Amino acid sequence: MGELEKILLSVLLLAANGFFVAAEFGIMAAKRHRLEERAEAGGRAARAAVASSKELSLMLAASQLGITLATLGLGAMAEPAIAHLLEPVLHALHVPHALTHPVALVVALTLVTYLHMVVGEMAPKSWAIAHPETAAVVVALPFRAFAMVTKPFIWLLNEITNLGLRLVGVEAVDTIEEEHGPAELQRLMSSSQEAGVLPDEDARLLAGAFRLENQDLSAVTRPARDLVTIDVGATAADVEELSRRTGRSRLIVTHGSRYVGLVHVRDAVTARATGTNPGVVDLRQQMPTLRRELPLIDAATQMRQHRAQLAMVADPAGRKVGMVALEDILEQILGQFDDETDELVRAAGANRGLRRARVTPAVAP
Repeated sequence: MGELEKILLSVLLLAANGFFVAAEFGIMAAKRHRLEERAEAGGRAARAAVASSKELSLMLAASQLGITLATLGLGAMAEPAIAHLLEPVLHALHVPHALTHPVALVVALTLVTYLHMVVGEMAPKSWAIAHPETAAVVVALPFRAFAMVTKPFIWLLNEITNLGLRLVGVEAVDTIEEEHGPAELQRLMSSSQEAGVLPDEDARLLAGAFRLENQDLSAVTRPARDLVTIDVGATAADVEELSRRTGRSRLIVTHGSRYVGLVHVRDAVTARATGTNPGVVDLRQQMPTLRRELPLIDAATQMRQHRAQLAMVADPAGRKVGMVALEDILEQILGQFDDETDELVRAAGANRGLRRARVTPAVAP
């Protein structure tokens, strides 16, 4: 083989080395959920990249095998060829004959090492780390084909490697764990916000969501003394009047010192519109009772299951010590917001017309 052919083959081996380096770092750094999104959008290469991410041990061994073969071939081909081409130049520079070959080899080795490190290692590595999903998809099909062809040899190497790891108490894995606990997610959120990737408003909402897990109902419970209540013996007209005076749409129903449900002014207005004046006992709705130590996320889940906007809160002894509104829990995520609603309240008067009044849930401002 002539020197020119060896140089051309060396260029191909250098490119192959860069290919396997990009494949290794791409498959390591790529997020599987992003690869799966690309695969769902269509594309054989993306599907191959997803499959490779699930066989990490095999694919990393394939990349190492490819890098090793390319490096050995580059050393065997490029250094002698370049050294041979440099010898006439050194002779022309009057380098002593005894030193011509050693100097040519040193220069050739330096040049090949530089190209191998920069072109074959650092450049493809930096590109793959900067664009991991793109790198994983671009190299997926030929890289996976190489891995399948060399799989028997790779399997043998893997078994020998895994045996050695087990001897020192290390278990090899085929996938990279991407699950994160709450603490890790909060750190990721903070670093993303500092880097400008996550907008401040989104970070605030996420921080509020984490609070649902870390806080219990005691953080948002409205004490019993602040509740607007109505006796179970009252009527729909009394509900309208109290709602009009207090601006509350939901009133807590009491029977003596006990809390026995709630009544919504909407139901009272609807009943009065038919010309009747039923008692609160007929309009009353049941309210769930939640433990004060219940985490906010669980409280929100239970209220949603009961389709309840309000719930009573009980202490460990079972005594009802206050109330919580679903909006109080949501405000831990969204911040303060006005939950006023427009209700049609029949006004007393000669024309018995309808006027619009502003009312809010049965809690103190």
